[in-house]
Amino acid sequence: MEAFGAFDGSSNLPRATKNKPQAILNVLIHLHSRGYAESTLKGLSKKLKHLNRHANLADPESVIKYISTKDNPNTENLLANAYNNYAKYYNIPWEKPVYRKSESPIKVPTEENINHIINNVLSLKRKVAYGILKDTGIRPIELHKLKLENIDLERGLIYIRSAKHGNPRTLKLKTQTLANLKTLMAKMKPAFSQQLFASPDRLSMNWREERTRAYGRTGNPEFLKIRLYDLRHYYATKLYQTTRDILRVKTSLGHKNIQNTIRYTHIVSFKDEEYHSATAKTIKEAKELIESGFEFVTDMQGMKIFRKRK
Repeated sequence: MEAFGAFDGSSNLPRATKNKPQAILNVLIHLHSRGYAESTLKGLSKKLKHLNRHANLADPESVIKYISTKDNPNTENLLANAYNNYAKYYNIPWEKPVYRKSESPIKVPTEENINHIINNVLSLKRKVAYGILKDTGIRPIELHKLKLENIDLERGLIYIRSAKHGNPRTLKLKTQTLANLKTLMAKMKPAFSQQLFASPDRLSMNWREERTRAYGRTGNPEFLKIRLYDLRHYYATKLYQTTRDILRVKTSLGHKNIQNTIRYTHIVSFKDEEYHSATAKTIKEAKELIESGFEFVTDMQGMKIFRKRK
């Protein structure tokens, strides 16, 4: 504990930790040993270093005073949560203030714009990664943890051990994504327990490159607004719009708290719905329509009628 400086015997508080990154590092090492994700630790490190530049981490009143200058409940919560880990590690007595969290509106990109970006990706590995995110709505961190042992290539299933303490689930890939994944696995020949995709930060950086290329090709500024995480929002709203089953959406997303799922219901409208219609004479045609997102309606004059929401 010498790396932290001497302790005040009466209060058990470490003396000023300003300009002593080792104090923060030891907290991060402790959290890493408890299984915290790398992306989470990076975020905590950034926030604690920020607090250390503007407040005395040994003095919770100093920290609270600085946090109060932010005037943004979300930022205040994030900083307070980060400091909470620090205070707990050093047994610093403090009571975390209550900040009312404000929900940011969910922005859902169109399927057309998502498909344009993915379809024009040249890297097979990136194309597969984005296809999986779009097909299943998993988080980038969950994709990063995906291994060959978590994939059933025959049935097109992936088994997700959820991030954020959510529920594990089994999700199905669409035909084209599965075909691309099989091709990628044949090229990579990965070990059974090898992680297949890049870190969330790298995935996001690559996505920004691809959306910028899409903007360069088309001049459409909407591409620049699509974040990688918006593929999860797209999946959730599309699934709810198709099934109208909020519990199914909750299960598919791996949420433990349904309140995290219900917010998607506020951006889906079922009024004045419009559909594309299609017909099939053969099993092959019917299968192709179903794989394209059409749902069966009825039989009529020897034809099978299908529909898909516009």
